[in-house]
Amino acid sequence: MWTKPPVRGTSYTAPGPPAPACSVPGFSLASAKQHLVLLTGLLLLAAAARILPLTDNRFHPDEALYARWGLLIATGRDPLLANVPVDKPPLWPYLLAGGFSLFGHSELAARLPAFAASLLSVALTYALACSLGGARDTAILAAALMAFSPYSILFAVTAFTDPLLVLWVLAALTCAARDRPGRAGLCLGLALATKQTALLFLPLGIGLAFLCKRKQRTMERLARFMLGLAPGVVALVTWDMLRHAPLSFWQQSIASYGGLRLATWEELPTRLAGWAERGAYLLGPPWLTAGLVGLALVAVFARATPSPIFPQYRASARFERGEIGERARAAVDRLLAAFVLAFLALHAFLTFNIWDRYLLGLVPVLAWLVARGVMRLVGARLMTMRNLAMAGLTALLLIPAWQAARSQYPIGGDHGAYDGIDQIANRLRHMPWGTVLYDQALNWELGYYLFDGPIYLAWFRSPEHLAEDLRAFRDTPTPRLLIVPAWQPSQPLNDAVAAAGYRQAPFLTTFRRDGQPSFFVYRLIPEGHTAVGHDTP
Repeated sequence: MWTKPPVRGTSYTAPGPPAPACSVPGFSLASAKQHLVLLTGLLLLAAAARILPLTDNRFHPDEALYARWGLLIATGRDPLLANVPVDKPPLWPYLLAGGFSLFGHSELAARLPAFAASLLSVALTYALACSLGGARDTAILAAALMAFSPYSILFAVTAFTDPLLVLWVLAALTCAARDRPGRAGLCLGLALATKQTALLFLPLGIGLAFLCKRKQRTMERLARFMLGLAPGVVALVTWDMLRHAPLSFWQQSIASYGGLRLATWEELPTRLAGWAERGAYLLGPPWLTAGLVGLALVAVFARATPSPIFPQYRASARFERGEIGERARAAVDRLLAAFVLAFLALHAFLTFNIWDRYLLGLVPVLAWLVARGVMRLVGARLMTMRNLAMAGLTALLLIPAWQAARSQYPIGGDHGAYDGIDQIANRLRHMPWGTVLYDQALNWELGYYLFDGPIYLAWFRSPEHLAEDLRAFRDTPTPRLLIVPAWQPSQPLNDAVAAAGYRQAPFLTTFRRDGQPSFFVYRLIPEGHTAVGHDTP
């Protein structure tokens, strides 16, 4: 197309390519360097909030199970996990194995990957917010919400798979928003190799890719996405085939989970109440989460015309002077809000287990919507109010962050129920080889804490099964112990031990941080025998 030449004596700039639908806007609270300093400060505060509780709690049963898989790989006892029922993709246990190989067999080594993933997710929340057309101050606020979320803090100090899943999902969404379908596919493949529920985020990624597309044709974009996804899928299938296990991890996950069905009308009130109780801590204590969700609704439903608080400051045609128009950004807001509602409805109306970790992936989505709501509420051009809103909300978020760092919210991993299990493991490592420890409720936990120890774990399914086993081995000299959690009724076990002709002698009692007992360990001594040979050396 012919372009009129410039008038002599004037400068001329050739027209550049059209701005992408979603890109980092040029408008900022201050300079890009200042925002980098702010983001660095947020990351340091986020790290501090996660370091404080990093070693406070013992493993939740699922954490212990995943850590034991990592130990089986790291020690070479079962590098393909062919001899254990595995219901998760392999990336997480192999990452744990790498941590154990580098840092030794410890809870800390198992938690470091989630710790690192959580910090990187804060930075990716900032990157995603910028990619969705938010000004840098909006992105900083979204990152602060992610950094100080109790969910984000308390899952960062666990060995659950979910923090790594959120990291890969955020990376995939950021690539989709920047119109990088190949990289988005690669990151989604890594998310799928971490946990199967990555598939739930696929519609959101497709929606963002559609809203933020540039010039590539649809088939070309799809081909790039599939090429990026292929390595992860091929690696998953190859690993599962090499295991030669009776069930693939997909089949095992269905068997372990028990399948999904529609919840009945009788189940629905309990399920809704359960999810509401767990979701109340997504962004802080329940009152703060409710208020911030209200701000998110502002982002979804408010118009980009005058600010409802400061109407004299009218938004410009390109709200916040971003590269993306306000109409397109409003479409992104509604897509994210629709995803949150669909995600919650799916978990409420299908019989998903009501587990808090399933909600972790909603935190960065809500963080963006809340940040957008705050900025739309105070107006686009009143910079002083925007600064005050950012500073005030960030300061307010520090309070629940401090409470989360002290494990004061009932989410994440263990908060005291398993206190003392490490003391038991240390004591039992001094017992003679082959010592039998009977257990009904702690199989996964003891499988990790007593890994490669001298103890033979004997799981029993009922008190009658325990009595039967004790009778069968009554005349053997092997020391026998019984562990009973404080929350488990002990009288049926006492009756079974007595019926088998044994008496119980206290061996070790541990206590929770609140002073209440956590575990009781007893020596089981045949009637007519002394405790000689059953004591610790």
